[in-house]
Amino acid sequence: MHKKEQLKGCSMEIITYSKQINYIDTLELYYSFFNEQDYVDNIKKLKPLKLLGEAGGRTWFEFPLYRLGIMDYSKALRANQHHITIQYKNEHIFYLDSNTLKGLSLPFSQNRADYIYKRIDFAKAIKSNIDYTYGWGYVSANWRQHPFKFNRVGETTIYLGERRKGHTFRIYNKVKELIANRDYKKIGRFKSIFGSLEKQDIYIFEYELRRKYLYDWGIHTLAQHGELIELVNQLRSNIYLIKDTEENRKLIDSNNYDDINERVYIDEYIGQKKSKPRKSEVVGSFDFLYRSILNKILNYANNMSVDNIQSLIAHLFNELSNDVLVSSLSSLPPSPSPRLSVLGAIKLE
Repeated sequence: MHKKEQLKGCSMEIITYSKQINYIDTLELYYSFFNEQDYVDNIKKLKPLKLLGEAGGRTWFEFPLYRLGIMDYSKALRANQHHITIQYKNEHIFYLDSNTLKGLSLPFSQNRADYIYKRIDFAKAIKSNIDYTYGWGYVSANWRQHPFKFNRVGETTIYLGERRKGHTFRIYNKVKELIANRDYKKIGRFKSIFGSLEKQDIYIFEYELRRKYLYDWGIHTLAQHGELIELVNQLRSNIYLIKDTEENRKLIDSNNYDDINERVYIDEYIGQKKSKPRKSEVVGSFDFLYRSILNKILNYANNMSVDNIQSLIAHLFNELSNDVLVSSLSSLPPSPSPRLSVLGAIKLE
């Protein structure tokens, strides 16, 4: 369905599709324990399907709905790292409501404020006879550098933004990707939703957000998912498509974006909100800071007097800003008390 409206003298077209789905394509979280005993008790309860191996300083295990990367307690303390990395399997998160993540399996605490975003990808899949990977330019106000991109012949994925900065928008042909990867399980999943894939006409519009970018907006934990949805919708609303013509290229090169005659917005969010998102003044959530600070103090408390602990807290509170608290505590020398590694005690089912 095509709906045309006038926007500041320009022709604005909003395109919606009868066959489309919104879903989470990737979800990775961090989790940390309050103290070493909490760590030991929880790790011993785990019953993974199999051991996957070592990577990134973590021991990885597979579970029915996710993979866990577990770092030794003392090693995580020295490196100022979270104890657990959680990578959810696509078959679990694909069917969840992307706006609420209701039904998401949480491996430890059932409090969403205890889980910190590492990476999340929001995807929209549409069935269209328009090839969005060729003949179009993509414009966005979300990036100071590379704010637009014209796709070229043979280019399979169109990118806006840079991964190293923590947020990227991309467009690609999903069927071609699945065929290239021989991912027959996902091919079957998309067939059940969209029907025949012979025309290879399924396109993905995907937003990848990482922790470093979310941190700037004051979004840290899974309990803030509603705030994250608001941010994503605002970011997406600033992206529009233009035809790849010589005239439009000249307008882009001369920074005359407002003179582009035709703009195409896709889905119910894009094109509806015109406000540019503003960064939150809140540096971090209370739950996130509380857990981080308490965790560090508990680990060193056996070598400090009560007066020293009180003095430390008072000094940090008075002298440092919220975003420096955690890093300042992590610079304390490691405790000489012995640490217990329990990774070898995990029993496979």
